[in-house]
Amino acid sequence: MKTVTDFRRDCLVLLGDETGRRFSDSILDMGLREALVSYGQYCPLVEIVQGKVVSCENGVAVVPWMFPPSLVPRCVRRKGSDEVLRCGMEVREGKLLLSFYDWILPSVDDVLSMEIFVSHTIKGLDDGKQTSVPDGHALTLCGGASGYAMRIRARSVTEVFGKRPEDREALSSQANRLIGDFTKELEKISLIASFHQNPWPAANFRI
Repeated sequence: MKTVTDFRRDCLVLLGDETGRRFSDSILDMGLREALVSYGQYCPLVEIVQGKVVSCENGVAVVPWMFPPSLVPRCVRRKGSDEVLRCGMEVREGKLLLSFYDWILPSVDDVLSMEIFVSHTIKGLDDGKQTSVPDGHALTLCGGASGYAMRIRARSVTEVFGKRPEDREALSSQANRLIGDFTKELEKISLIASFHQNPWPAANFRI
């Protein structure tokens, strides 16, 4: 498993600053955080959590919710079942409210399995206990993080007395190129992943 030290080292190689003279750990870490956010948009990390129904009436089942209100499950199933339950979802005051469309409700004490999107992590970065980014995507992430780090440095260059405007412009241009390459690579990774999940999409299949 790669750690933040490995990612920093690889970023410095890509940035041509192996001694870390121009890019500090703090700048590299900021770049890694931004790259992780972009990576998560194309390669979402799904976690399955379980919750017990504590009440169920008037078409609404209630499950205690220990996550932020903005973190709403993408789908809900009965534990041990592959069938996705058709329901609306809303988080309110520490509770997940499931409004069922077809009135086929779960019962009180039923355990539901719910899929949520969680943030990708790198071991040693902030509170990361493990690295969720596959080793095969590590270099791609470093390319994006290097671009974001270079963009951060470009901003700081404008505040340093004696630095020429063309220095900032050169850094910004190179940063944009790295970030653009990063985005293209993420699009390719996402496309390949979706193809493996469903190589014959129904919408594109005609007899």
